[in-house]
Amino acid sequence: LDEANGTRMDSVGGAHLDDGTSVGSVAGKISNSASFDNTSSQFLTNAEQVNLDGSRGITVEAWINVRTGAPASAKYFVNGAPYVSFVSFGTSNAGALYIFFEIGNDAGETASAGKLLAAYDTWYYIVGSYDPDTGIPSISVNAGAASVGAALVLGHPMVDVGYGGGGVFVGGKTPSFSKAYIDEIAVWNKVLSAAEIASHYALNRP
Repeated sequence: LDEANGTRMDSVGGAHLDDGTSVGSVAGKISNSASFDNTSSQFLTNAEQVNLDGSRGITVEAWINVRTGAPASAKYFVNGAPYVSFVSFGTSNAGALYIFFEIGNDAGETASAGKLLAAYDTWYYIVGSYDPDTGIPSISVNAGAASVGAALVLGHPMVDVGYGGGGVFVGGKTPSFSKAYIDEIAVWNKVLSAAEIASHYALNRP
């Protein structure tokens, strides 16, 4: 997310993120990051990635800085089909701040795993994974021990569950605005190992 405006280029493949909502830019973990304001819909988007079908697992990793004044509930990353997302919940600016990794399937089920974040206005390396062999979502912060959620019923493919249709959204789309800085997003069609997560964290940590 190094570009200051316009399309954010995928440094590995062709899944570039289009900007139709004037997403801002500030200093990030590496070069620039995308800056989202909760006063309106601000998001980067890409078409549905058909190779991310969940059959081999999915991992989403990103550096996320939830800013003071963020809404009590806000999404920061969504892949519509299959449905996976990062969403935060805060009781108040001075209260507890949690971040969750959510998944959904064609049986109408959703499941999530969550972690407590220590503070607003702080960069965290967030990794959410879904293991299709167990049906279990997990999430870790700064390459620490993962928390796991309840398992989905196996044998049901992951599909869009209604957030903006298929496709990828980074940032907040009505009615779920974001107030955050987001950087170094990567999506994998596998479950990253603990060693891989630790390596990625070490590469981008201060």
